[in-house]
Amino acid sequence: MMDEKQAFRLLITLLKYELLHERLPEDLKASIDEEVVKLLYLLAKRFDYAHTVGDILAREGLLSDIGKSKFKPFQYLSFYRYERLEYEISELRRVLNAARIPFMPLKGTVLRHRYPDPVMRVSCDIDILVPYDQAEMARDVLVKELSYRDDGRGDHDYQLYTPSELTVELHFQLYKTVDRVVYALGDVWEHAERLSPDGFEYAMSGDYFYAYMMTHMAKHFHEGGCGLKPFADLYVMKTYMPYDRPKAQAMLKEAGLLTFANEMEALCDYWFAEGDMPVMYDVTEE
Repeated sequence: MMDEKQAFRLLITLLKYELLHERLPEDLKASIDEEVVKLLYLLAKRFDYAHTVGDILAREGLLSDIGKSKFKPFQYLSFYRYERLEYEISELRRVLNAARIPFMPLKGTVLRHRYPDPVMRVSCDIDILVPYDQAEMARDVLVKELSYRDDGRGDHDYQLYTPSELTVELHFQLYKTVDRVVYALGDVWEHAERLSPDGFEYAMSGDYFYAYMMTHMAKHFHEGGCGLKPFADLYVMKTYMPYDRPKAQAMLKEAGLLTFANEMEALCDYWFAEGDMPVMYDVTEE
């Protein structure tokens, strides 16, 4: 009988085939019975991948009626979450462009559309960056034009809520404190490109985005764990997002995070790209 650790590795394998947009091999399909599906369901819920795993298993004809009844609500919910996110992001773009306030979407808002299917990368919030000296004005515009609820200013963002209670983190700086990471990555606006001459939306350069996502992963890792999603993000960035690797690594080295980044990349490759087992495998997988 498959134990939880084996089921976890199987979950990663299923995600790998979904990220590659490939069908499951027949021998792998033959190993997935009703008991394995139950284990996968519990793990997939924990890591917020029930919608993706349900989609894979249903497409491969591996779900009984009971299995379908467990996974189907998460598949419906993922489409709802995706549509709600995309609607709110479009409204943010409309209002901030009209107010002529520079803004930069962050994290999943950007990365979602690099996935083979953006619904795979749904989240519970929207992160967006505006210049420090225009943050208060941006907050006021969103409160007035979109009826956002302001839950107060933190040390690096405003916590806002849409009328449907979706969280919007309006960042006026990327990090909470001025530390080695801040100096290493420098001013984000210097590493950004304006997407159109008529609009005010900016995008990070690929190497900066990669380094920023890795520093964010390190923060979560330091605070107790980061789950599976950052590793899937890492694989997507390495596979589908062009970036200058030497530049990204130089920033991470200056930030004191190059060894961490290399280990996370090694584990990502081991899980998703048949790479060698990393040195920190036992620590990171736990």
